[in-house]
Amino acid sequence: MGRGDFFGYSALLANAPSPMSVSAADDLEVLILETDAVQKMLNKSPRFAQQLSAVIAARQSRLKEIDLAQAKSGTLLSSLTE
Repeated sequence: MGRGDFFGYSALLANAPSPMSVSAADDLEVLILETDAVQKMLNKSPRFAQQLSAVIAARQSRLKEIDLAQAKSGTLLSSLTE
C-alpha cells in the first residue's frame, strides 16, 4: 500500500468487523472512519461516492483476475500430474 491507500472498506460499508489486518514497514498516519461518517460523506458528495465506487470496482476486477489466474494454473498443474 502507498500514500492515500485505504483498506477495510468492505467491512465499513457492510457495518461489520473487518477480517483484515495490516502491518506497517514505516511510520504512518492512520485515519479511522466510522460507518456513520462515511455514509454522510457518500450522501453529501456524489463525487466521493463515485471515486470510492471506482476504486472498489478496480480492486474487485483485480481480485477476479487473480482468481482466474490461480484457477488456470491449478487446472494446468492437475492435468500435468495425471
